[in-house]
Amino acid sequence: MVYRLVYISKANRHLDDRELDQILSVSRINNSRKEIGGLLLFHEGKFFQVLEGEESRVERLYDDIAQDPRHYTIKRLQAGQVDKPLFGDWSMAYVPISSEEKRSLLGEGDFFTSFSPSNISDEQTKSLTEFIENMARSMLRPR
Repeated sequence: MVYRLVYISKANRHLDDRELDQILSVSRINNSRKEIGGLLLFHEGKFFQVLEGEESRVERLYDDIAQDPRHYTIKRLQAGQVDKPLFGDWSMAYVPISSEEKRSLLGEGDFFTSFSPSNISDEQTKSLTEFIENMARSMLRPR
């Protein structure tokens, strides 16, 4: 069993590729050290993140992330024990959500622009979770 936590948030300003690369670099080092895996999606100013690992470590990391001034409107979508990790080989996988091919996994091309983290519906949460699981199964390969 592994603990999985999924959250979404909004960036407080435009983040360029260099800044995202820096976030990923630091996250990969820290997560590897803490034995936490996960996935970061970023699209049009919104972060979608999955964290997996030992519960207390994941919760501590989430608490730290929630204090990060680079984003706001942080909303936990899902948290709990699961049978196995989706991202066990990744300290922090990253998928830029920009191509129609990736968005089409949801069956809705405008999903990522049609909601706000502060008012995401249960149906959108379910769609996002399915999208993340599809990404893990069909598109991500450890580097």
